[in-house]
Amino acid sequence: MDLKVQSSVLKYFTKMFDRSSSVEPALKLLINKPLCPYKIPELMPLPRITPEEAGIDSSYIAAFLNELTAENTLDMHGVMIVKDGKIVCDAEFGAYKSCFWHAEHSLSKSVTSMAIGMLIDEKKLSLDDKVTKILEKKLPPIAQLTHKAITVRHLLTMTSGVIFSESGAIVEENWLRSFFESYLRTEPGKVFHYNSMNTFILSCIVRELSGVGLREYLKPRLFDPLGITVMHWETAPDGNEIGGWGLYLRREDAAKLANLYLEDGMWNGRRIISAEWIKASTAAQIAVSGNTGDFDYGYQIWSGRKTKSFLFNGMFGQDTISFPDTKTIVVSNAGIEQIFQQSVYYDIVQKYFSSPYYADKPLKRSRKSQKKLASALTAISNTSAEKPAFLSPLKEKNLPDFLMDAMGKTFAVRKKNEKEIIKTASITGTGNLGLLPLIEQIMRNRYTKGIVSFAFSRNRNGYDLNVTEGDKVCSLPFFPGRTLTTVLRLSDTEYHAAVASEIAYDEDGRGVLKLRISFLEISGSRFIKIFFEKDSLEIKMKELPGMGLVKLAADTFGENIKDKKAIADIVSKIDTDMLYCKLKNTIEPEIRLYCEK
Repeated sequence: MDLKVQSSVLKYFTKMFDRSSSVEPALKLLINKPLCPYKIPELMPLPRITPEEAGIDSSYIAAFLNELTAENTLDMHGVMIVKDGKIVCDAEFGAYKSCFWHAEHSLSKSVTSMAIGMLIDEKKLSLDDKVTKILEKKLPPIAQLTHKAITVRHLLTMTSGVIFSESGAIVEENWLRSFFESYLRTEPGKVFHYNSMNTFILSCIVRELSGVGLREYLKPRLFDPLGITVMHWETAPDGNEIGGWGLYLRREDAAKLANLYLEDGMWNGRRIISAEWIKASTAAQIAVSGNTGDFDYGYQIWSGRKTKSFLFNGMFGQDTISFPDTKTIVVSNAGIEQIFQQSVYYDIVQKYFSSPYYADKPLKRSRKSQKKLASALTAISNTSAEKPAFLSPLKEKNLPDFLMDAMGKTFAVRKKNEKEIIKTASITGTGNLGLLPLIEQIMRNRYTKGIVSFAFSRNRNGYDLNVTEGDKVCSLPFFPGRTLTTVLRLSDTEYHAAVASEIAYDEDGRGVLKLRISFLEISGSRFIKIFFEKDSLEIKMKELPGMGLVKLAADTFGENIKDKKAIADIVSKIDTDMLYCKLKNTIEPEIRLYCEK
């Protein structure tokens, strides 16, 4: 089974990086995400106070934000600082706003852990219960022999030893059966091996023991008491919440969950979850080696090695770091090129908040310090995003000729049978190239049909870049020097997005239109540079997270297959230079479009 699955994964990814044709989803069920209802206010908002009211000098918070901004490896979307259950700073980067939910990726695991803790508190489950016993009606009979040693504790600590993982979930529909038909790489309980399918099995256990899915189980026990109403949790092909990822939360709601843990499971005088569970789940239960970061692992929660802290962690920088000694929570959303905690973000956070950084009483207001914080917040935010950008004759006159000349024109991919074909291999073929970042296509199981054409037109707020993918047109509103927000429908899913644009000239004097498409609900962003020539456009695209993530993913994949001779033999025959070229051409593609006569 494992060889079949992993071979299918290799073939699928090979197809994904072949630009000659579009990718067909391997699964029949397409994972969907509704559009965030961002206008709904927080039901039970956390109190908001100034840093000085919390005993913190505003300039200290400003210095923290400035250090994050100065680190060019970090693509921060938002940071919220909570002290003693009160918000002292809500920093919004660029066009990203706190009112939108954000894909939390593996931070979802910590919320799944909360459900398991509640089942244990209700005496419906214990850490040492055998998983095959709980799910025996749904499992193949052989699993009672091959996987009988796996307990709930092993799933929680990522020590089940099962090989079937996230990559296999891309090509297999029955995740539960695939998990229990998979081989064990190690004896359960011995070795930490991060695998989101462990968390999916925990989600299945919640349904089996409670009779309802993870979200429905947590609604009256966790979400409703904390006032968490604007959220979404994606489901697996069998209808169970994914558990290990797929949760969308607003930063303030993530802060509420962390604050519940800082308060030992109490919320407004009500016991939500036992203090015993919180103590156990945030403590280091298994040592983690390798390059994941400075945290060991508890029960689906990371435990700090260097500082007294615990972490709800999702890839690309979806983090809620809590420091019990200072009663501080730092919540972030980002698009950082990392899988675990490899970036300098964690060093910066621990530097500022792991030890006492505040006075024991409120501070006097300092206009100078408050001005520094206000300046830092203004610098990182996109203040122009809320300004109207109505056209005027004067503004149109100030636009460059190359952009005005493109208005009303359509630039299309030249067919292969036409005479003029771009000779450079890196700028031919658009089968798998789209506006939606590749990682989002993979995680949503929704793939582009390929870019066909770009067309320029005017609208009442500026201009539209109309991008045709397959047989559908997506309009990107833009106005140079401004950021315009819109809703984009890509691969049958809607996304709130912000389009920032500017104009420039390259070293050859060509006019260039630069666009950043920030997808406000997810980690990924799309960058587009359009070079204007006489009768054609050269398009250079990239995404973030992008090529920096490829090396991390390759290292992780290499670790997974190094002891699997059959797969390792296949991988050893791959031309790595050619593979890198294909990866780069997919993640940072270049294409040429010709003006249609």
